[in-house]
Amino acid sequence: MMNTATIPTAIDDLRAVNEAVLAGRHIDPDLARRIEERAEEFRQRMIREHGLLNIGVDLIRKAREERRS
Repeated sequence: MMNTATIPTAIDDLRAVNEAVLAGRHIDPDLARRIEERAEEFRQRMIREHGLLNIGVDLIRKAREERRS
């Protein structure tokens, strides 16, 4: 079992991405995997708690109506 002190947090991963980008390096595949897994966990939690929210169509329609006015 891993000690929680050795598991990178989202902030740790953000810093690692920033450092890689600023240095012109590719993002480590393990880092990218952790970020993708964390994002998917968050997405699934939002769907469980709030359901699927389809607001894109409404926002596009509203924007189009405002341009016509």
